[in-house]
Amino acid sequence: MCLQNSGHGKKHMNTNPRYEGIEYEIRKEQTNTLGIAGKQLQSALEEYEAFISMGNAEDSLRAEQLLDGISQKVYALLLQREFIGFHYNNLEWIQTSFSLPPGVMKRIGASSQPSR
Repeated sequence: MCLQNSGHGKKHMNTNPRYEGIEYEIRKEQTNTLGIAGKQLQSALEEYEAFISMGNAEDSLRAEQLLDGISQKVYALLLQREFIGFHYNNLEWIQTSFSLPPGVMKRIGASSQPSR
């Protein structure tokens, strides 16, 4: 079902059956992309945790790079959630769903290097 603007800022569902197939494919791609963003964040968090648990905390440059990577993944997940229609409490949801290291939230959007 397609969301259409009713002219009053509100969206309603399109019940035209000819759009159901494409709408299904769009939703499938959106949820797949959302899952990928979440997995990438989880992977970045695991890499950071492994780095810290191996006693590498004195390598502050690498730790900073890993924290920057985590913040980029948080931002990517935040944007993806907003793109598919989750507009409220996204940061709160991410913070409660993932164990973010201290300092990550203040880095959101501050990194100058693109995510890889």
